[in-house]
Amino acid sequence: MVLTNIKRFQEMLKAETDPERISTLQALLAAEAAKIKSIEGVELARQILDQDPKNEGRS
Repeated sequence: MVLTNIKRFQEMLKAETDPERISTLQALLAAEAAKIKSIEGVELARQILDQDPKNEGRS
């Protein structure tokens, strides 16, 4: 869903000429990019916990 939103916002941004709308679309793109970073962070933490032998039995 996040990637779909990014693509949609990028397409809208290409066609937009209103500076206020451009600014809004840029903010929306930044928010979607932040979601990706957050998801990557959660996945990395999960991988680290899964590899830690002290966390056996936790899932």
